[in-house]
Amino acid sequence: MEQHNKEIAANIRALAKARGVTVKQTLCDCGINRNFLYDLEHGDSSPSIDKLSAIAAYFEVSTASLLGDAAGEAEAFLALYHRLSPADRAALRDYMIKLLSES
Repeated sequence: MEQHNKEIAANIRALAKARGVTVKQTLCDCGINRNFLYDLEHGDSSPSIDKLSAIAAYFEVSTASLLGDAAGEAEAFLALYHRLSPADRAALRDYMIKLLSES
């Protein structure tokens, strides 16, 4: 359980970084105690569905993406992708094609 909670915390941190906000700001905007991630990472608490739902809504992703499933990860990626400009989307597609052709 503790390892899973660490994964949830890591996913939240990654989403915050991708959005360009701090974790502290994210939690404040969601009305969640700023110690929430610390408590998750150290096994002091488990996330409630209300808190996960608030964070997922904040980042415009599903709760599944916070939990770390593959479908949720794809959804989180798409949410970020849709926030890019058309030119940045094209550049990202080109980069992905380049990465795939090198493997």
